[in-house]
Amino acid sequence: MYVLVQRSAATVPLDIGRAANPSSRWQGHLKGHRSDMPRYARWSVFFEQLLDLYVVPVGEMHGPPIPGFPVTAGAVESQLIGLAQDAYPGLLNREDVGR
Repeated sequence: MYVLVQRSAATVPLDIGRAANPSSRWQGHLKGHRSDMPRYARWSVFFEQLLDLYVVPVGEMHGPPIPGFPVTAGAVESQLIGLAQDAYPGLLNREDVGR
């Protein structure tokens, strides 16, 4: 699991995701941004600022963000994205699955 935040607003997530190899995932995101892929148009303003990427190994997750939900990488990602969307409409990714 990973969470991208602005250093100046470290409690506000910009992107939440999961990847077996977060380094490769972020190399892909940065390559997409540099190639002006439309998907990354909203990211441009954030890449002009200092960012921090927090990575949490799945094995270190001891409980779900929402009680009663599973603690799998996919379930936790979905829960975190859903909670972040509710609190921060500027989240760069979306979760369309109801919770």
